[in-house]
Amino acid sequence: MNTEPYEKYLIDTVLPQLEQGRPGWDKPHTVHVVEYVKKIIDNEPTVNTDKDALVVVAYLHDYGYMFFKDVLKSGPTKGIAKTQHAKKSAEYWTKIQDNEVFSAFSDTQKERINHLIVVHDEVEHLHAHDELLFMEADTLGALAMGNFQNIDNDVYQKYLNSVEQRRITRFVTDYAKAHAEKFIAKARK
Repeated sequence: MNTEPYEKYLIDTVLPQLEQGRPGWDKPHTVHVVEYVKKIIDNEPTVNTDKDALVVVAYLHDYGYMFFKDVLKSGPTKGIAKTQHAKKSAEYWTKIQDNEVFSAFSDTQKERINHLIVVHDEVEHLHAHDELLFMEADTLGALAMGNFQNIDNDVYQKYLNSVEQRRITRFVTDYAKAHAEKFIAKARK
């Protein structure tokens, strides 16, 4: 499948809108996640998953935060924005999935994209291979951002501990494990 038309569409329409959710985070984080989806799949020859579907998921997974911009201004992303952004992202996907640029995607692929968007932050409930691969890319995309908000070091270290315990222990590819370890080691210095 030629990825250019749908990816160009997502770059042109989705990326600019991401700054409306969590400015300074959603857009660069998304770019990192897209990059890591591709790298994980390309660097793991035994990975048998739908790269095109995961790339779409990468662009859209945090799109829903833009619907909570007022909530996000008043506090951390916990609460309604954290729990509902994926649902809003999936709703947006259902609105655009019939665009001509997605015509090469089967109904099964479109349903899977929707599912992956909805469940991407339900870390403890992820079991399917594509769910875990996307969680790896999402985690690496967050770690690549470092402590960009310059939050208190103790709070950041707790975050890193949580990532190690809740996410990295569930990684299935050597590529992602190695990169996560590098990011964690660098952040701990």
